[in-house]
Amino acid sequence: MRPLAIRTLFSLMALGGVLTSVQAAPPPAPAPLEVRIGYLGYRPDPGPLLSNVIPEPADAGLRGAELAITDSNTTGRFLKHSYSLEAVNAEDPEALLAGAHRLYEAGLRLMVVNAPAQELRQLAEAFPDALLMNAGSADDALRQACLPNVLHTLPSRNMLADALGQFLAARRWNRWLLIVGSTPEDQAYAAALKRSAKRFGHRIVAEKPGRSITISAARRRRKCRCSPKPPSTTWCWWPTNVATSASTCPTRPGIRGRWPVPRA
Repeated sequence: MRPLAIRTLFSLMALGGVLTSVQAAPPPAPAPLEVRIGYLGYRPDPGPLLSNVIPEPADAGLRGAELAITDSNTTGRFLKHSYSLEAVNAEDPEALLAGAHRLYEAGLRLMVVNAPAQELRQLAEAFPDALLMNAGSADDALRQACLPNVLHTLPSRNMLADALGQFLAARRWNRWLLIVGSTPEDQAYAAALKRSAKRFGHRIVAEKPGRSITISAARRRRKCRCSPKPPSTTWCWWPTNVATSASTCPTRPGIRGRWPVPRA
C-alpha cells in the first residue's frame, strides 16, 4: 500500500503543478482591431419651416456620427479597438455618389448614409458588397424592398405613426382632424397615419389640404426693422413676415430676437 500511496501522491503533485502553470500563464493579448467607417450626407432643402426659432443644424447627422466614434473609442481602447470616421457632405446626388466612390476605392466597406430613399437605393446598387446603414430615410418602401446590404437605424413612417396612434389611444383622443400637405413625403405620412388610425380604433372626422408656402430669395434679403420691447428683449420683424434666424439680422447682428411665422 505504501508504494501505491507514494505513487498517488506524486501523481497529484504533478497534476497540481500542471494546473498551477495553466492558471499562471497570462491570457493572450487581443489583436488590435481598426474599423474605418464612412459617413455620406446629403439633405435636400426642406423649404420654409413653420418656425425657425430653433433651426436644426445643417451638420446634425455628422455631429452625431462623430459623437458615436468618440464614445466607441473610449470603451474600445481597452480591447485595442480603434474606430475612425471619414465624412462626405454633398450638395447634390451626383456629388454624393462621387464621394461614395472615393471612400469605396479607399477600402471602406461600412458606410452610414444620411440621405433620402432614392439616393440610398442608388448607393445600394452601386456598392453591393458594402454594408450601408440607413440613418436618413423613414420610407416604408425601403423596408418592404429588403435591400440585402442595407440596415435601418431609424423608425419608418409606419412605426412613427403607430407610436403616435398608441399614445393618442392611451389618452383616449380618438377623433382626429388630418391636415395633409402637397409633397410626396406629406402624402406618404398621411397614408401611414390613416393606417394607424384604422389599426388602433381612431376616427378621422375630417381631412383638409394644407397650404404650401413659397418664399422667394428676394423677400428673404429684405431689410428688417428692429425695435426693443421691455424688459430687455429685442424683436426683429421682416416687412414681409418671413421667418428667419434672429442671429442673422442685418441691422443689429448678434441680438436676441424672434421672427414671425411666414404668411402666404
